[in-house]
Amino acid sequence: MKRRPLIGITTGLDDKERKELFLPTRYVDAVRTAGGLPVALPVLGAAEAAELADAVDGAVFIGGLDIPPDMYGEAPHPATVCVPRVRPEFELKLIDALCQRRKPILGICYGHQILNVAFGGTLLQDIPSQVQTNIAHRGTPSSRHPVRIERDSRLYDILQAAEIEIVSSHHQSVKTVGAGVRVVSHAPDGIIEATEFPVEHFVLSVQWHPEMDQTSVYTKRLFGALVQAASE
Repeated sequence: MKRRPLIGITTGLDDKERKELFLPTRYVDAVRTAGGLPVALPVLGAAEAAELADAVDGAVFIGGLDIPPDMYGEAPHPATVCVPRVRPEFELKLIDALCQRRKPILGICYGHQILNVAFGGTLLQDIPSQVQTNIAHRGTPSSRHPVRIERDSRLYDILQAAEIEIVSSHHQSVKTVGAGVRVVSHAPDGIIEATEFPVEHFVLSVQWHPEMDQTSVYTKRLFGALVQAASE
């Protein structure tokens, strides 16, 4: 029997000493439902990033708190609450290693943001205080709102829809896109909701949380596309 594609899923850290890793099971369930074999990727060092990139067929970069702003050249906003620095340092190495090996990547929320930073982009640090909007991008625990998708994009080809309703839970977003990065989705207030990257293989990220909406056909199509790309 053919082996299922091995999909690495990044993990979060509860403290700076790496004593506790966490991985919400909804990411695991979404990968498994799509036909992939999920495996947790602990926060390690640069050398291990290359080994992990060799081992997996694709990867999901999950949500989390905020990336330290100095990593994209800005001072912290009062509302910014950073993840332990070792996490994004490792993830930047992992993104580079995966791209070198042409392994598919799906970024989600924080994962969407770290991919943008990896390509040289910056982030809007606090939507509620920096953007005039009537959209609740973060609720308790999440919110729903529509997003528009560019018809000439990989994301449109996957979802087969120009507008969908998504589950949202974030207070930061992409501000300046990285080199060659293309914006392929916006919220009605202009917040960037999805990006595609200047590589030939599957590297795509969304600001929303598809894994929080697992009955949605769009969630199934998105994770299905990742697993299909990993199987190739």
